[in-house]
Amino acid sequence: LPWRMELYNRSKAIIISAIICRRCLSANDRGAFERARLALTAAAPQPSLEPEAACPLAPMRESEPVTQRNAQPQQLSLLPLPASARPRRGRLAPPPVDTALFASATYRAVAGQGGTALAYLAGCIGLAGIHEAINTTLYKAGTTSAATVDARMQTLNEAGYAAYRRLGNEVVAEPGFQNWIAADLPPHGPRPPNSPVTGLGNALQVRLPAGMTHEAFDIALTERLWSVSLATIAAQPAFRLMCLGRGFDIGRLQRFTLKQDKSGFKTACELVRLSPRWDADAYADLIEGIIADFVLARSRSGNPSPMSRHAIER
Repeated sequence: LPWRMELYNRSKAIIISAIICRRCLSANDRGAFERARLALTAAAPQPSLEPEAACPLAPMRESEPVTQRNAQPQQLSLLPLPASARPRRGRLAPPPVDTALFASATYRAVAGQGGTALAYLAGCIGLAGIHEAINTTLYKAGTTSAATVDARMQTLNEAGYAAYRRLGNEVVAEPGFQNWIAADLPPHGPRPPNSPVTGLGNALQVRLPAGMTHEAFDIALTERLWSVSLATIAAQPAFRLMCLGRGFDIGRLQRFTLKQDKSGFKTACELVRLSPRWDADAYADLIEGIIADFVLARSRSGNPSPMSRHAIER
């Protein structure tokens, strides 16, 4: 049948690609890798990943009967992409910020009075395994009020953040989500003078203005990253078709975390399609935009603008 022949050709192309990648990497021949990759891409083109009409995944409701069990451990072969095969530009494109605000009396009057927060991008072996399967870089974008980001990583590891997925009427735990590590966020240029954001290597220190709580900042960050969130991209028909072509179970992209009181599960909504290497500056720009918008709204009305919550459990 035609569809079986197409599936066979795609599988053959993927296997050949993996063999060539490993040989090229072992020989440290990046030029040969790139030529092989381009040839295979022409022979077996991948579906477009342009945004299309939303086809949201079914949300998990607390009333659904679920049974918790552990999935069988999987052996992950983590093969890093050579520099020639990595994306040259990030996916995050926040609107420009008028950084002159940070030198104004309006900003100086409230700067840093709300305390500090740390923003980070964290990865784990579980997300790396998904990346290997569908070539989509995924990280957890979050904030913490802890003194160090490493303390937050320990909390994520103890909770097994995003370790669970739904499989039929059961919720199963997958391995690889108890080793979260904050990624380095290398800046490509200096921050604007008086910026509320300072790079700390594996985190961005954010000085919150008066009236902005850490919770409000955390909510605002999640909302502004929604366009690159895993929930958003997993709802795109083209992306789902790509996963199907690679034989990847789309259900693995809907991740859950066991509640602290073990009464149920909550959606892991902070997984995003970003690259720490290429999106670090844009990540800082987006955070500056959150602070600037809050300060401007406060100066116009005398009170901070309300920040809505997502209709999802955090």
